[in-house]
Amino acid sequence: MFTVIWPDALLALLLEMPEHEAGLILEIASRLQIIPDVFPVTENPSTFKGCRACVAGHWTVYYRRVGNEVFIRGLWDDRFPPLD
Repeated sequence: MFTVIWPDALLALLLEMPEHEAGLILEIASRLQIIPDVFPVTENPSTFKGCRACVAGHWTVYYRRVGNEVFIRGLWDDRFPPLD
């Protein structure tokens, strides 16, 4: 089983989100504890290049696995255009 590590800023953001949205993101995170390599590595030139990405509702969750730990690197609200 892998350990999922969240930055404090993202945990604070989850607490401010509507319960349904935060629940979808946390559900994805719980799956990452079991099979973190199931999602592809992002290739697009962005802040999260080289991270893996998965979708939870209208949020994209970016993460990177290092050893037995999964580091959540960021969340992106897909209702906004991506950064170039």
